[in-house]
Amino acid sequence: MQNDLLHRADRAIAESERLLDQLDDALRKARQLNDWHHELQQLRTDQRSPFINEMNTRP
Repeated sequence: MQNDLLHRADRAIAESERLLDQLDDALRKARQLNDWHHELQQLRTDQRSPFINEMNTRP
């Protein structure tokens, strides 16, 4: 009985560790996507700035 409980506890711990590893991986990927999104937004802003500046200086 006690061995069965210890075995079940060990399996639960292993499953929890596996899920935490998956969560860490998902968070790492989410941070990378967020960084890329920010870089793309910055590139778009940088590319539009000369056009916007030109439009603002036209009579």
